[in-house]
Amino acid sequence: MPIEPSSEEGQTAGIAGSSSSSLVTTTVLIIGAGSTGLALAQGLKQANISCIVVERDGRLDARSRDWNMGMHWGGTALKSLVSGEIWSRLQSVQVDPSQPTAESDDLKFVNGESGELIAAIHAQKFYRLRRSKLRALLAEELDIRYNKSFENIAFSSGDSLAVVHFNDGSSIAAKLVVGADGSRSSVRQLLLGPDQAAIRRLPYCATFIHSRFTREQALFLRSFHPLYIAAIHPGGLFSFLGMQDAADPERPETWTFFFYISWYSSLDEQDKTSHWTDVQRSEQVKEFSRTFTDPFKSAFEWASADCKVWYFGLHDFDPGAEGHHWGNLGGRVTLAGDSAHTMTYQQVGLTLLRGTWLQQKNCPVFPAPASCVLGTGSSDKGAFRLPQNDGRLIVVSIPSSFVPEAHLPPHAHCVRPPSHSPMVNVIPRKITA
Repeated sequence: MPIEPSSEEGQTAGIAGSSSSSLVTTTVLIIGAGSTGLALAQGLKQANISCIVVERDGRLDARSRDWNMGMHWGGTALKSLVSGEIWSRLQSVQVDPSQPTAESDDLKFVNGESGELIAAIHAQKFYRLRRSKLRALLAEELDIRYNKSFENIAFSSGDSLAVVHFNDGSSIAAKLVVGADGSRSSVRQLLLGPDQAAIRRLPYCATFIHSRFTREQALFLRSFHPLYIAAIHPGGLFSFLGMQDAADPERPETWTFFFYISWYSSLDEQDKTSHWTDVQRSEQVKEFSRTFTDPFKSAFEWASADCKVWYFGLHDFDPGAEGHHWGNLGGRVTLAGDSAHTMTYQQVGLTLLRGTWLQQKNCPVFPAPASCVLGTGSSDKGAFRLPQNDGRLIVVSIPSSFVPEAHLPPHAHCVRPPSHSPMVNVIPRKITA
C-alpha cells in the first residue's frame, strides 16, 4: 500500500509485498527527465552507480515550448557530472553554436525607457544553452523510461527498498528515490501533503515571445549584444531580449529571438484574465513595449503575426518556510531542483547545478561527483548506501542573480530566498528512521 502524505515527524510507509524479487530494481530512481534529473543521472553514471530515470511524457521533445538558460560559474560543477565526451559537445547546444563562448563577458542591464546603462555584470565563460538541446545531450546513454507518471511510493518488506508505482501499473524499486519532477512535484506532494507542498503564487506575471525577423531587423536587434540584454523600466516593468536559435550564422532571417516583459499583476487580476488568448496577451505586452527603448521596443513591434506566445503567473516554493521541512522516510526519498526549491523563471537554468556546491562548502559528500547532489554521508565503492553519519540530507539551492537588489524590481530576474547568501543556501533535513 502507498505512503500516506504526512508531516516530517512520524512519517509512515506502506508495505509493497512479501517479495520484491520480480521488481525492476536500481540503486537510484530519478523521477523527472528535466535538466536536474538528467545531470544527476549522468553524474551517477560516471560514479558507476546504477540509475533509472522515469519521465511522464512519451519523449523528451513532447512539449513544444523551449527556452534558453545561462550558465557561468556553474560550468565547473556541470563538468564534474558529465563525461569528457559530453562536455566537449556543450558548444553544440548553445543558442549560437557557431560562436564560441567568450572567456569573459558582461550581462548589461539598461534603463528600459532611456537606454542608459544601469549595471554590467561581469562573468567568466557565460554559456547560453538551449534547454531542449541540453536535455537531449544529457539524456545520452541513460536508462530513461517514458510514459511513466508517478502515483505513489511503498516500502518493500524485508529490505530497505522504496517501491515506486506508476499509472501504467508498473513499479520500480530503488535504494534512493529522487523527486526531480518540477515545481508542481508529485513527490513533494507525497512527502508534505497537497497543501504544504503547493507552490506560492506571486503577484507578478510575464509574457514570452519567440519570433523571427527580416534579415535587416535581425541584424539590428543583435547589434545591441550578440546573445542577451536586459532592461529595467522605471514604470515597474522588466524585459529581456536574447538569441534562442541561430543555427545558421549566415542567414539572419532564420534566427529565432527570445524576449519577454514581466510586470506586477495581482492574483485577482491574474484570475480575471486567465481566459485571455495568445493574441490578447501579445497585444497587451506590445502595448507595454511602446514605452521601452530599442532593441526591446522594436522586437515587440516587429514580432511576426504567427509568433509563439507564452504567458504565466510567477510562483515559488521555499523549502525553508514553516511546514515545508519534509521527512526523507529513512533516507529513501528526497527532492532535487525545482521540486526542492522552486524559484521564478529567471533562475536561468542553475537548478540543474543545485547540490554541486556542497564540495565548495566543504560538506561531507559521497566520493562520486554526482553524490553532492544527493546529500551528506559516505559510500563504499560498488556498495552504495545512504547517509548514516549525522542523520542529515542536504538540499542546496542557488540564487540566480548577482545583480544588486537595489537595481531590481521584485519580478526582475529572481525572487530571492529568505537567506541572502551570495552563493548558496544549505538546508539540512533530518532523516527519520
